[in-house]
Amino acid sequence: MPISPLKLPVKIRRFLYSDILNQKVKELVKKYDLSQEFAQDIGNFVISFWTSDIPKDPDRLDEWVSQVIQDPEKIVERYERWDKLPEDVRESLMKDIFSIFILPLDEKYDVGIKQMLKEAGYDIKPALNFDEVVIDEMEKDLEYIDDPRLETYIEAYKRIVRSDNTGQDNIKKKLSDIFVEFISRDNVRKVVDISKKYISSGDFSKVKSDFYDAINEKNKEKFLACLLALFASGKVMELFRNDERYIKFWRHHVLEMEGLDSVRMFDENPGRMRQFGKFIRYIMKERFNMQDEEAVMWAVLLSAVAHKHNDREYEKLAVGNVKTSKFEWNL
Repeated sequence: MPISPLKLPVKIRRFLYSDILNQKVKELVKKYDLSQEFAQDIGNFVISFWTSDIPKDPDRLDEWVSQVIQDPEKIVERYERWDKLPEDVRESLMKDIFSIFILPLDEKYDVGIKQMLKEAGYDIKPALNFDEVVIDEMEKDLEYIDDPRLETYIEAYKRIVRSDNTGQDNIKKKLSDIFVEFISRDNVRKVVDISKKYISSGDFSKVKSDFYDAINEKNKEKFLACLLALFASGKVMELFRNDERYIKFWRHHVLEMEGLDSVRMFDENPGRMRQFGKFIRYIMKERFNMQDEEAVMWAVLLSAVAHKHNDREYEKLAVGNVKTSKFEWNL
């Protein structure tokens, strides 16, 4: 089953759908010469419906579906010109509302709306393909958004929706599911939100200082938020190539653990991904006691942020292995 956008934070869901659905509402208003008040009412309902959580309990689900069907009818009946509209126009308007705004999600998640509408006398089909509409519209807006959760979600979603269902694509789907579940966790969202404050400051020297403080304080949230912000600079290699604090500590470690040949490679450019990446992995494991599974998922998110900010050196810090169906450090 495709990734459910319902796993995403409400804020992101609202962003995903609001532009798309508002445009469709405007088209409906123009087609039927409706008032702005009506457009606002139906628009608010549609956004609320598309961003709500579908109940899992069967009894609550039936009640929810009934509400979904009844609410648009109540909205249009409140409309001052409703009684003046010819019956065929009223019927056409209701069909359009259900076809454009309600059935696409039912087609995707099969919660019983289509059947209940049929029983109510509406034998109609969805007018939109939910997946393709979301992808096509949101791709246009990605350049304006500074939120790694949104971009990585869209990229993962595209791979699934446009999959040809070969064995490899099924594995990519599994990897995408794993990643989207990770970036939807409350603790991950919290770290991303903290990182935005660091990013907005633009003072990456101060961020780097806080990064070291977080390591010394064993403050995991602060460490990860600073790390995300540093990757969002698009200049990780530049920031750490000549960083004495990092070089002094990690060069000694490389010498002890890997020998002189590895030290010579390290000295060529300490800021390269294979050098600083190993340092990050070491700190995650030894300082913050992260399990391998969690650490590599943070590395995947760091890779996504690096890619977004055109950091070609660090965009493949971690990759998905289609042979093992797992994410791995690329070091």
